[in-house]
Amino acid sequence: MTFAKYAGAALLGGGRSRIREMPFPEGGAMITSKATARYIRSAGAISLACLLALLSPMRSSHAASDVFSLTKRAGHVNSLTPLSLHVPPGRYAVFAKVGLDQDETQTTSPVTVNCELSWARAVLDFDQVRLAPSGVDQLDNAVLPLQGVIEERRLPVEITLKCGNDPDTPGAGGKLSWRYVKITAIRVDGLLCHKYLTEKEDEAHCP
Repeated sequence: MTFAKYAGAALLGGGRSRIREMPFPEGGAMITSKATARYIRSAGAISLACLLALLSPMRSSHAASDVFSLTKRAGHVNSLTPLSLHVPPGRYAVFAKVGLDQDETQTTSPVTVNCELSWARAVLDFDQVRLAPSGVDQLDNAVLPLQGVIEERRLPVEITLKCGNDPDTPGAGGKLSWRYVKITAIRVDGLLCHKYLTEKEDEAHCP
């Protein structure tokens, strides 16, 4: 039996050959059949592992748990000066929340506040609230949660949160502020599936 045939037999489980020892192809040194079988099986396992590694899908260099976030404790509500979180390209689940506080006391009219979470390509989420003038028995503060998803493969992403009110609204004044604004972007490696439903739809099917 040649060395090549013997190696193949050992790799396929034929290591228990009747041949107890055999020479290397060049002749000279002797090696037992059991040692040869163990060596060839080990080499085969290593080769198989390398092959599987080459054939497996390439993964992104970042982990699925990358988290980017900003917090601002207080500020005046002004739609001309939004807050922005800059993140690398990727797929993101984005969450934001803003606490709104109306401290105006010189009016009896409520004020409407609009908040918008967006990025370069689209508005991710929008909400509004009407706040009464400041007072013990008044609804003069509220918290708005916003969320959305983003996929950008090439360019850095700027996530923006802005709130504002109609300056002509009675009671708008200059005492409308926000408290503890937060924007959090979680980068994920998995599938991103987001569907916009029409008025007549009530189900979304993702692959």
